[in-house]
Amino acid sequence: MAYIWINPVTAGMYEKEELNVFLQEHGYKRFETSIDWLTIIKDKYLTAVKQSKSPVIDVRCPKAKELLEGMELKSEVTFPQIYPILIHCGQEGSGRKELQNETKIITTPCQALADMGIPLGQGELPKKNEETKTPVTQKPAPTKDNDVVISNGVVWPLSNPKVKNIKGKVSGVQLIGEDNEVVKSVAAGTVMYTGVYRGFGEIIFVQSKTGLIYAYSGLGTVKAKKGEYILSGDEIGKTSKSGDSSIKFMVFQNGKPIDPAKAPRG
Repeated sequence: MAYIWINPVTAGMYEKEELNVFLQEHGYKRFETSIDWLTIIKDKYLTAVKQSKSPVIDVRCPKAKELLEGMELKSEVTFPQIYPILIHCGQEGSGRKELQNETKIITTPCQALADMGIPLGQGELPKKNEETKTPVTQKPAPTKDNDVVISNGVVWPLSNPKVKNIKGKVSGVQLIGEDNEVVKSVAAGTVMYTGVYRGFGEIIFVQSKTGLIYAYSGLGTVKAKKGEYILSGDEIGKTSKSGDSSIKFMVFQNGKPIDPAKAPRG
């Protein structure tokens, strides 16, 4: 039995008990730290921002730090000496007597940090979940959808949006609509996470019965609730009222982005 610590960002995408059962069935036992490192790290950054006269860089992202350190910035910036949460949790796990002779795994949703070790990728859970006898609880698939809008033959979360492709490690599309426009789900599934996600603003993750993850980010307001089962065409939020009427739409299969235009609808 290997002991595994799941990063809070990743863990927040799944129901706690179902995640624990899944891990146990695959030979892992989840352990949690006795100290709330997440709150401690956040408080350290808030303190650094208040005390610094220059912009504070979030050094938890190695790629961002490496990029900025190599740039000729017009103004000075502060790189606070604050370790990422997984460092603290790894140290605590290593020092716990009951875990000293056991295999321990620390996970992270950050690829740059993942390159430093061999974590369990967050994209593996939906794929393996289809094979386990304890699937994520979902309602039966809907027999009919609510009203959805098709643009250029493709169902998008917005009505008649301008579509721009986004390339990179997290590829997808940018959909430009109207201010305060209703955002609709394009596929039925369970809402796994809602809230602010690093670099993406307000985001909603929806897992379909096939294991695909549909991500709607940059929302102005969020209506969907974690754990809720939604149908294709349900209102899940709205675009911003502040003039940025665009959202980013991404679809993931086994943790890797796929073409949102070709992802199943309904």
